[in-house]
Amino acid sequence: MTVHMKKILPLLFALIVLPLAACDRGGAHPSSTVDFAVDVENPREVVGFADYYFIGEVLREMETLPQGEGGALPYTRYQVQVVENIKGSLPQDEALDVLKAGGIGPQGEVLTYENDELLEVGKTYALAAAVQGAGSLLISGPNSSVVVEEAPGPQRYRKYHRIHEEEVPYNRERYEYAPQK
Repeated sequence: MTVHMKKILPLLFALIVLPLAACDRGGAHPSSTVDFAVDVENPREVVGFADYYFIGEVLREMETLPQGEGGALPYTRYQVQVVENIKGSLPQDEALDVLKAGGIGPQGEVLTYENDELLEVGKTYALAAAVQGAGSLLISGPNSSVVVEEAPGPQRYRKYHRIHEEEVPYNRERYEYAPQK
């Protein structure tokens, strides 16, 4: 094998085999596996990583951006109305733009991280959002958006407040939220 071929084979492996291995072919749609900074199966760690944790109703799906910052997944931009702030204080008097990692691919396929789902218009979620460098809100990964199914009442969001009270703090660089125009 020539030196030239020895250099090309690893590149071909990276370009062809690795993307195929990252897709969950047995599920309903392709998904990407990734190592997150926190245990995404532990909601207290997810909230500890987040800058904001709030209850929000998805009002509108705005657009799918072809690819997220530094990632292979597209981002989907939604308009969300904050129903109740739990961690941090986001405006409640206007709809916010929120980015969700994942979206609809070029062939119409749903692309998400493994065990994650896109948001649905009209549903209410407990959302854990991290502020990105440009000031946008990003919801990324499993358990960063959990459908709220509790019946209305004075204790409706109590379990989400408890998660925040018991959050596992995560030390990372934090950015300032800036409404997206």
